[in-house]
Amino acid sequence: MAQVFELAELVGRRPVGNVRQLADGGYRLRFQQNGEVRTAPEVGRTRTGAEWALWAMVRDGRADCNHDQRYRTLVLLATFASLRWGEMIALGCCDIDLDAETVRVRAAYVERSTGEIILGAPKSKAGRRIVGIPRVIIEELQHHLAVFVKADPGAHGTRSHQIPGMIKAQARETSSGLGLLVGAGDENRTRTISLGS
Repeated sequence: MAQVFELAELVGRRPVGNVRQLADGGYRLRFQQNGEVRTAPEVGRTRTGAEWALWAMVRDGRADCNHDQRYRTLVLLATFASLRWGEMIALGCCDIDLDAETVRVRAAYVERSTGEIILGAPKSKAGRRIVGIPRVIIEELQHHLAVFVKADPGAHGTRSHQIPGMIKAQARETSSGLGLLVGAGDENRTRTISLGS
């Protein structure tokens, strides 16, 4: 269980820095440390290698990062309530009953083969359900609802619910960097922790 909370803390972090291609084909890493922009002395052979180096610097505390806390609750609720990606981003405040410690799944976003993302019914009839929420994350949900969600009972759990594709893309980008942070070394292992796949 501690690993889930650790992962939830990592999701939503983004390094403050960038990678630029040099005239000779190498890649230079610029990063922020304690509010000051710096340039790494090493030159990476590939853009991916330089980006992974930036994530490693964040992990080691040698580079600053931004942290979007909204994703923490997304990971915890998806994990402990066993919800699918589309079900998670379709949730509204009215679907969460903290007193009864339940989540009602009544809709889901689905990505069509065309790339279009639409709101519809869950995958199957059994997909419409009420799921228990473990007490261990109730306080996290209360905090999330108080900080990130409008007073409207139909409001969704993120500010960007109108653009689920953007959330999905952001989670993919963030979790691709997490592969290094949680020790995944190859693409297949990285994909298993990606929220966007």
